[in-house]
Amino acid sequence: MKSKIYILPAFIFFAWFTQLAKGQNADLDGYFVRNDSVFFVFDERLFQVNPTRVVVTGSFRNWDDNMEDANWQLKKANEYQWILSLENFQFRRISASSPFKFRINSGIWLDPPSLSQNKEGGNLVFMKGIQPPTLKAEIQRSRTIWAWVSGNGISRPFDKNMYRLTDAAGKEIPIASVLPNDSSRTLITPAVELDIRRV
Repeated sequence: MKSKIYILPAFIFFAWFTQLAKGQNADLDGYFVRNDSVFFVFDERLFQVNPTRVVVTGSFRNWDDNMEDANWQLKKANEYQWILSLENFQFRRISASSPFKFRINSGIWLDPPSLSQNKEGGNLVFMKGIQPPTLKAEIQRSRTIWAWVSGNGISRPFDKNMYRLTDAAGKEIPIASVLPNDSSRTLITPAVELDIRRV
């Protein structure tokens, strides 16, 4: 049985991203995050090259080596920096801990700068060591939903106003209560009985 359950309003995601962005060194990390977008940043001075083209690839592209795909080409932003902006709402396009590399000109692979803190195995890593906020939920019975909340720095809320339950048509279903069940599982009780045969 599938059901849409949403947790953590946009302002919480925004605050989390803002905190993350403040601690970043975009040139060395190869990216920075702002709101729901990721910005890949390539600084020629760090890599000691003068490229005619810069492309980013990684696990989020299945390590595609196509240099012609404009969706992954960085644009020259100033004398030394190249930037690519991508929408990444709730990490749907590029997930946390994704390794990536920059390639230049006709396809030369570049190793990370020696001072990069987010390098691993010869790659840079997007949001290394970060687990984004996620919610997994299962409808157990007509008035019982089990939910699991996870993510770095995120504690599961027990305020029913922090959750949103809808049917397949998008109609909101009121929530009566949200209670802890054990150390990881949360009990969400709808205010009305659900037809568990429907989405």
